[in-house]
Amino acid sequence: MISGVFHDADEPPGSLDPHIWLDFDNAKIMADNIAQAMQNADPANTTFYKQRVEDYNNTLSQIDLNYRNSLATCKQKKSSMAAITPSAIWQTATA
Repeated sequence: MISGVFHDADEPPGSLDPHIWLDFDNAKIMADNIAQAMQNADPANTTFYKQRVEDYNNTLSQIDLNYRNSLATCKQKKSSMAAITPSAIWQTATA
């Protein structure tokens, strides 16, 4: 399991978090692992899987950048959370 990024008050930093998909970097790791498994299972389509995961990871990077930029201009410093599901991003990257 990947170390968690988001923690409740009762969870120490570095603890394992089952909500790993909430972090863009973790989502990229998961996508890379899935793409590698697909390439291993279907080597004839390796180029296809590599391109798809590259597109997906680029989309995640852009969403993350946009998210960080929009948060940087927030006037109120309140705690908030946004959840973007991997399936929604995958559909965006593959459209």
